[in-house]
Amino acid sequence: MRVHIKAVLVAVLSLTAACSTTPSKKAEADPDFSTHFNAGLDAARQGRHEAALVEYVKALGLEPKNAEVHFMAAQSQKALGRTDGTIEAYRRALAANPAHAGALEGLGLQLLQTGKRDAAKPYLERAIV
Repeated sequence: MRVHIKAVLVAVLSLTAACSTTPSKKAEADPDFSTHFNAGLDAARQGRHEAALVEYVKALGLEPKNAEVHFMAAQSQKALGRTDGTIEAYRRALAANPAHAGALEGLGLQLLQTGKRDAAKPYLERAIV
């Protein structure tokens, strides 16, 4: 079983490298959304994840079903060590876009890290398909 999980993780991490963090076409048309989303990305890149979350919340106020913003919020939650917040944000990203590879991978890995192997498996499998 260990070898299988390692193979899945390698495949999932390869997929993540191919994912981008760009706003949707609708977001590009809304300068307020883009301002907040990009400010969140900038803050996260600088390691200022609390500030990033503030900006992501503002962006989500304008576009609440944007999977990419929920995904980036999950990334910041994870960086802050907030397991429950991380899982919830990944779930929101998947509610907005069930095929979001980064959210599938992230949720699967987060569940795996919390000892929930059976719950993690379907997300990791979907991430590599």
